[in-house]
Amino acid sequence: DLKLMPADRKRYVMDSEGPTVYVFNDAGNLVNTNTDLSARKNVLLKDPATMAVFHNGDFMVMDEKICVAYHFNRVSDLIGTLGSKGESREGVFVHATHVSIAPGTSNRMAILDEKAGRVQYYEVQQLKPLKDEPSRRVKMIESSTLRKPVLDLAVGSNGLRYVIPGGDRSKVIAYKDTSQM
Repeated sequence: DLKLMPADRKRYVMDSEGPTVYVFNDAGNLVNTNTDLSARKNVLLKDPATMAVFHNGDFMVMDEKICVAYHFNRVSDLIGTLGSKGESREGVFVHATHVSIAPGTSNRMAILDEKAGRVQYYEVQQLKPLKDEPSRRVKMIESSTLRKPVLDLAVGSNGLRYVIPGGDRSKVIAYKDTSQM
């Protein structure tokens, strides 16, 4: 999974086998390696699927199997978690597959619950690393039901939601309002 950071022109690459996050500068040189995220205290990564990067270098890793999004700072300290597996409702996902953060925003993210056909939008508090148990430092701001199956989701800084429709990987469709999705 590759994510670009326009603010500092860094490239974040997640190797889901580790799981490890590599950070490269604009010239393509490795500047940081966040190794074996699953070995961190309170992290139970089973199947890391996607990652999203905040403007400050914090990043979220979505675990597809257990439907938990892990929030790490730029040096891989766990800041918080969001989600669990179950019947779709706030913070609970049937099959969460993607996490997206709008570029240029400091704290807004979306999680695609593919099997439930839902997208949940959150504000995430940017706080210091946890000393004890991870907590939910998020507030749900919106939820929308998708009218069509979606393979991937991204939120643009312009407020548009970009999706790859379930039946055609060659298309990207932009929606202004989530009720159109």
